[in-house]
Amino acid sequence: MTDPAAPAALPGAVPTPADGAPRTARAVVVAAWMLGLGALALYVLTTPMMGADSLFVVVDVSVALVYGAVAGVLLARRRHPVSWLLALAAIGGGMAAFGGAYRGAVDAWGWPQLMWVETWFGWAWVPGTVGLFIVVPWLMRDRALGPWARAGVTLGVVTTLVLTVQR
Repeated sequence: MTDPAAPAALPGAVPTPADGAPRTARAVVVAAWMLGLGALALYVLTTPMMGADSLFVVVDVSVALVYGAVAGVLLARRRHPVSWLLALAAIGGGMAAFGGAYRGAVDAWGWPQLMWVETWFGWAWVPGTVGLFIVVPWLMRDRALGPWARAGVTLGVVTTLVLTVQR
């Protein structure tokens, strides 16, 4: 917690641990890496040949591992919208990879068919990726967004999320 009586931090000041969320950062890294590494192991063990979905699974595992690590570092230092979007992308990528790998375990080992897990492969990566593509460029602008631009970005993000969930 920061002291309300303390002077405001100067621009360019080094963030203190109080500015970050270290527990949340660790949870994001653990969740993303467990999903990503678990998906990779499951996919390698249950898929004898490279299939049509192999590259998607590998990309989703990479997203989980790389974005999970970056989100963890950033969240531990500072709570910023980009850090949260990276965390969303990392966990979404891990879920998508795990959903794709789980289908192989159903076929190879006779695991129970959990459609809600298998469908992660098709949609779990979308919210974080769309957020990184649409929201981050707006956050990196020199000027603040006007009310119409904020409304447009909000409408775009909400529409994407609704269409993704309805899929």
